[in-house]
Amino acid sequence: MGAMKQSAWLAGGLALGLAGCGIVRGSGPGRTAARAGGLPAFGRKATETAYRAVLMSDGMVLFGKLHGLGTPFPVLTDVYYVQTVVNPRTKTSAPVLIKRGKEWDAPDRTVLNASQIILIEPVTKGSKIMNLIKKESASN
Repeated sequence: MGAMKQSAWLAGGLALGLAGCGIVRGSGPGRTAARAGGLPAFGRKATETAYRAVLMSDGMVLFGKLHGLGTPFPVLTDVYYVQTVVNPRTKTSAPVLIKRGKEWDAPDRTVLNASQIILIEPVTKGSKIMNLIKKESASN
């Protein structure tokens, strides 16, 4: 087999192998991710939940279920964020977990600009954030 044919055959085989492992995925209409949160199958741990922490370029961190990873506008559902609240009597501040949807416009999802996402991390079952989300969900 000639060098050109052999390298083309190897490149094609490598692309098929990576696609099968979930490393390379096509994106576009009708494509969905194989796992909760839009993450590829490799690297997932039993301690992970369907929630993801998403750091945006403006420094805001959103927590939610990520859909459409790999598209220009991924969507977060069941969205939470942390806000610092100051107690006027004691002048002390404390972080509070806020569920999106309680604002005036009552959003049921947040559409993100993929170019503004800095990083995405899994939220684990025993994490402080997951415990707060469970507590918030139980109270509603």
